[in-house]
Amino acid sequence: MKYVTSVLALTLVLSACGNKETDLKQSVEKLDAKKTELTKEYNTIKEKNDKLDEKIKANEDKLKEIEERNEAEIKEQIAKEEAAKKLELEKRKTRDKLKKEERLKQQQKVKEMLAAKTMPNTIETTTHGKATLVKSIDNVDLSLDDNGIESDVKRLQIFKITNIENQKVIFKGASSGYTLLYEVHTKNNNQTPVYYNNTSKLVVGKTAIYSDATSFIPQELQEDFVKSEERAYNEYGPKESTVSYKSITLDEKAYQALTQDGGEFYLLGGTSTKPNSEAQSEIVSEPYTIS
Repeated sequence: MKYVTSVLALTLVLSACGNKETDLKQSVEKLDAKKTELTKEYNTIKEKNDKLDEKIKANEDKLKEIEERNEAEIKEQIAKEEAAKKLELEKRKTRDKLKKEERLKQQQKVKEMLAAKTMPNTIETTTHGKATLVKSIDNVDLSLDDNGIESDVKRLQIFKITNIENQKVIFKGASSGYTLLYEVHTKNNNQTPVYYNNTSKLVVGKTAIYSDATSFIPQELQEDFVKSEERAYNEYGPKESTVSYKSITLDEKAYQALTQDGGEFYLLGGTSTKPNSEAQSEIVSEPYTIS
């Protein structure tokens, strides 16, 4: 009986051990399966990551290629722009040189024109009439100093015009009349630009007749042409000097009054340091009497 009990006890122990071994084996199998599954997932993820790395590298290579191409294009564009700037600079220098040469020629021509005994004019070509010099004054004493702008009239001449076909409106519809031309030397003594209209008036009796900057005056002697550089018609650069002509038109009645009673000739001031602004002065010269 005691023996039977021992055998039964041993059987139970062995049975329990068998169950544990089975459970352990099943656990190991589950772990192996889990490991296999995880390994498969890992490999899948690794494969995806490898492909992603390859794609990233391909994109990086492509980006680098684009950057290199862009850099090359930018360098090429910069080179083209620099070449264009250089070409434009050379063109500008050539133009400036030609302008300077042309201006020197014009200045020489102006000197010759100013030296002429009869003041050069376009009276006959403009009016299609006949111009005759009737008065010439070479020692005119008329000057003005306005805020550093000096103006001096050196000489004047009066022409009689007959058989006028064009520009009759200037002479109130008449076919004859007179025009006074005067030569004015102007200098800006300032270190900065000054704006000055450089005009005059002739007062005959109660009538004031104002000067004109272009009528009957050759282009070479017009105010905006004699400037050292291209400027506004009324702008005088620092230390700039000019010699120009102006004209004053008289009809028959005004000229007869001038010869009989005389007239007062004035230079008009009115300077400004800014363009298109009101004159900062209203200076008028002392009169010069013409009779």
